Amino acid sequence: MDEETSTYVVWTDNTLLLLGGFILMAMLLLSVINPPKPEDAKDIIIGEMRVEMAWADNVDSDIDLWVQAPNEKPVGYSAKNQKTFNLLRDDLGMTSDAMPINYEVAITRGLPTGEYVVNVHFYSDRTRSSPIEVTIQVSIQPSPERPVTKFSKKIILRKVGDEITVFRFHLDSRMNIVTGSMNDIQKNIRAAKP
Repeated sequence: MDEETSTYVVWTDNTLLLLGGFILMAMLLLSVINPPKPEDAKDIIIGEMRVEMAWADNVDSDIDLWVQAPNEKPVGYSAKNQKTFNLLRDDLGMTSDAMPINYEVAITRGLPTGEYVVNVHFYSDRTRSSPIEVTIQVSIQPSPERPVTKFSKKIILRKVGDEITVFRFHLDSRMNIVTGSMNDIQKNIRAAKP
């Protein structure tokens, strides 16, 4: 083999090795960036308890969700986080909102034993849309192995300033609703003192 052919062979070999190395690295990186999902993977649960509230789309009224976990301060638009509850979305109606959907949601981190309170507050009615029907749904799933407990209710808010207790219930140490504890006895928590 002459020197020119030898140089060409070495260059070709090195180029192919380098190209093969890049392809191998790309395949390894793709498996790390987007790992395959195991067949038995469970859906991710966001919060053991989820409280959702919705009212008619395209209505420019501000309805607020207020929730309270046992022995904690209430959570709502002016206090979005406590040890257990977090308000993920404070919907102001159509103000500063790119979507026509009116929806608020609060979730928990853990489920301490005791009384839970779910309230709805009519904050403002810019389009004079009252009375407004509001749907509230509570979903409880302490672990992926347990079935979801769901309950919901529709209420009517008649005037600005109304605060309505939708649900009050107690959870026991096994994170079950205590029989007979579910009620809607009014408990104002929006302006509750710490």
